[in-house]
Amino acid sequence: MAVGGWILAALVAAGLGWMGRPVMVLLPESPDAAPLSPTPLAISRTPHLGWWLAGAAFVQVAIVAATIPAHLLPAWVIVCGVGTWLAYIDWYTHVLPTRIVAPLFAIAAVVVLLEAWMVADVRIFVRALAASALAFGSFWCFWWIADRQRPGSFGFGDVRFAAPVGLVLGSLGPWAAPVGLYLGFVVGAVLGLALKARGRQGGFAFGPAMLAGAVIGAVLST
Repeated sequence: MAVGGWILAALVAAGLGWMGRPVMVLLPESPDAAPLSPTPLAISRTPHLGWWLAGAAFVQVAIVAATIPAHLLPAWVIVCGVGTWLAYIDWYTHVLPTRIVAPLFAIAAVVVLLEAWMVADVRIFVRALAASALAFGSFWCFWWIADRQRPGSFGFGDVRFAAPVGLVLGSLGPWAAPVGLYLGFVVGAVLGLALKARGRQGGFAFGPAMLAGAVIGAVLST
């Protein structure tokens, strides 16, 4: 990919990431949030939050843009940009808001469809939808099993977030989704051990690990 396009994609993602703070200001408290969980408005008050989110989105898309075909990048710009908001919200509230995840999936699906149409390759869209369904179904099974063993140990928001993550991974090829989703669990395991070593007890947000695994999976699968 040309350097100019690479930089432009990363800057667009950064702009989308920066919008996360005003979105959090308007986002109502989720009914799924724990009783003592901070509200989106409260976590939006972090100093320079918009710039932190912009920087995180910029880095993610810069990494992905260096390896994947240019015509598949727009959907990644959207998922990484908005996914940065979701990762931040999930980290502090342990909630992945449906009112953000659902539109993210719908918009990403339309963009992937347009990507497939632009290069006259319908297999891209079919493969992406299949990977998204597989990701959603697999995470639903994990949630179902975990909810019966330890209720609340695996959030349903992770199941919903698996759909757009699986979608963009699936657009890259047949192995990208399994690799990216598996790496999400690897990142989550490492993160969990690190938090436990620091004395933190209880569960932790899995959304950031899912997003990081997807980015690493995109690099390793292309």
